[in-house]
Amino acid sequence: MRKYSRTHGYDTTAENSAALAELHGLADDISDRVDTCTMILADRRRPDERLETELETYRHALSIIRMRTDALYEAMQHNREEEQ
Repeated sequence: MRKYSRTHGYDTTAENSAALAELHGLADDISDRVDTCTMILADRRRPDERLETELETYRHALSIIRMRTDALYEAMQHNREEEQ
């Protein structure tokens, strides 16, 4: 298991980059699901509570991924500044 630090991210730039790629992949998959749920809900004549809950869950997951991605970018920037 990779060791993570809030300040430095992972141990190496390669690990940080791999984590970012993983997060971007997850974000793409979840964004597709958000789009699908949104289209299905738009076509329905009546509200669908289950789909609306699912959509809200996906949107929440995207916000968490964005926060994690921002933290990794900040950690990578911090590491670059320390190296200089």
